Amino acid sequence: MFQILNMGLLDICWGVPFLYMSIVAMTNYFDSKLRIRNVVKAIAYHKRNRDKISNCIKTGDLTSAEVLINKTSDPLIKDSGSVLKESLKSRF
Repeated sequence: MFQILNMGLLDICWGVPFLYMSIVAMTNYFDSKLRIRNVVKAIAYHKRNRDKISNCIKTGDLTSAEVLINKTSDPLIKDSGSVLKESLKSRF
């Protein structure tokens, strides 16, 4: 009956690293999932700023668009701010 609990040295040598790798993989998976979720929330939260900048660009108001780009806390606009500024200057 207790033969199933009889573990050999080979079982321990393979079982312990496999258990460790499983725990590390699941920890990294959940960390990545939470990080992506937080970024998506931040992007969705700042949608109003992107709409304002889009309206300024459509009307041709470069100064307001540039001010909004400089003062926004939107991660998407912060990362692409220099590209937006250059495209605005070349467009108008």
